[in-house]
Amino acid sequence: MRFEFDNEADALYIRLDDGRVSRTIELEEGVYADLDAEDHPLGLEFVALAAFDEWMKRHGTLNVPEKVTGADSFLSPA
Repeated sequence: MRFEFDNEADALYIRLDDGRVSRTIELEEGVYADLDAEDHPLGLEFVALAAFDEWMKRHGTLNVPEKVTGADSFLSPA
């Protein structure tokens, strides 16, 4: 896992794994997940550092699933 911060854009990217991005899904406004062809998460983008802060305030955690079945896959199981 590697965190990449673009100071100029104020964007945070969390690289979870190497691989070829097949598609990107929106988890919520300003938060995106890059997935490979088999829907394994490769990275998470927060278009502003404040988006990461807001995510953590709302959800309290960031679950990284082995395979993504939808936007709610990144939320902790109830």
